[in-house]
Amino acid sequence: MTISIGMENLGNYESQSPDIVNRHIDMLTGFGGNVFLSYLTDDNSDLQTSRMFESPIAEDASIGLTYHVSWRLLHEESGKVNLGDPAIRNKFESDLEDLAQRYFMRNNYFRLKGMPVLYLYDCGVFSGDVQSSLRQIREAIRRQTGFDIFLVGDTMKWKSPESSRIKPYDAVTKWSTYYKDDGDAGWSGPLCLRTFFQVLNLWFR
Repeated sequence: MTISIGMENLGNYESQSPDIVNRHIDMLTGFGGNVFLSYLTDDNSDLQTSRMFESPIAEDASIGLTYHVSWRLLHEESGKVNLGDPAIRNKFESDLEDLAQRYFMRNNYFRLKGMPVLYLYDCGVFSGDVQSSLRQIREAIRRQTGFDIFLVGDTMKWKSPESSRIKPYDAVTKWSTYYKDDGDAGWSGPLCLRTFFQVLNLWFR
């Protein structure tokens, strides 16, 4: 199969279409991919996620979820998501409980150490006592659903891994392994990639 960069091989399409979902899965598994993270923002992405789990050609693949923190929770002028705010806390717990009930029990849900994996995108907007708040939220979800969630956070900066930013999560990474952090003058994509592999072992507990 030949992939042309910059061209839409399938033309204009709707991501929720079962045929399109199947063709994307077929393309990626054809190149050896077997883990997919579906990006959750709104009802349309939720429909696409359901179609992925229901795809007859995804039986040998594992599917996890990417939770867009700022899209789902951000409503402060400060641009932060304060986990100490009861309204935000309740919304987050409600979302996680819903995901647990509808997705985590599926046989082809992506798991590490037997735990359903949830990737938190843009978790740098969290404020307050993040470590304590996430621990309490995880405990609440465990009591309500029986699931202990494996949380991955995109909370790292390339040159300065900070233990306080790592501890709330089971694993951490950077959303893009190619782009530099703000203010890191002179950092090219290849240098970022080399650094990523050099410090990766520091980012997992």
